[in-house]
Amino acid sequence: MYPRPDPWVEQARRDAAHQASRRRKRRRWMIPLFVVLVLALAAGVSAVLLRDTDRTADVVDSLPVTTVVDTTIASVPTIGPGDLVAVDEVWLVDRGDGVFDWGVAVRTQAGAASRSGVEVTVRLISAGGDVVESARATLGVIDADSPAAVAGRLTDADDDPVRLEFDISVGEETGDPALADVFDVRALERDSDEMTGRIRSSASSEIGDLQVLFVWHDEDGAVIATAPLAIDVLRPGVDARFALDLSDEVVPEGRPDAVFWVR
Repeated sequence: MYPRPDPWVEQARRDAAHQASRRRKRRRWMIPLFVVLVLALAAGVSAVLLRDTDRTADVVDSLPVTTVVDTTIASVPTIGPGDLVAVDEVWLVDRGDGVFDWGVAVRTQAGAASRSGVEVTVRLISAGGDVVESARATLGVIDADSPAAVAGRLTDADDDPVRLEFDISVGEETGDPALADVFDVRALERDSDEMTGRIRSSASSEIGDLQVLFVWHDEDGAVIATAPLAIDVLRPGVDARFALDLSDEVVPEGRPDAVFWVR
């Protein structure tokens, strides 16, 4: 007969086999659980990163857009008097008989607007630097093609002037026509010491207290003689006839080659 097995040993063997089976079952369901936890953790981390990225994007998008504005103030160019008015001619003529004719003709620069109220101050200076004579006058309207003049005649001076100095104000811009555009000398003729002609005015009303200055130039364009003609009044649409006696004037033969209006 075979010996009978020990019941305690058999019981221990069954318990060990049961514990081994439980451990195998536990491993079978713990591994998938671990995988699920790992996946869940990875998903959570991704969600957090995406949320932070979205927040960063929101912050970036909400930043104010700064526009750089040029606050530099452009400098306004200064307009000098020489850009508005120009000296057309200057003369100081010694007639040789103790009489000196002088004048300054002014116009506007090419392309500039007409101007009125242009004031000219003239000083006749002796060789010793003294002021022999001074005068001030305000020109009528001038433009680039129609100069006007401040002119005079010095007689019986204490000292002979040798040069002329002047100051010019620029006046103000105007839409009025220049004097030379309003008045027109016509039919100018000279017979020995008599010069005759007509003056027509295109102004809308009569104008008085005028002077016409007839000017002669030499071959180089310098003023060598002048002769003034005073006019009491000019009426629109009516030719004013004049006759100028040149017997007391020191002027060349022939008619003058320029006319300036003095007012």
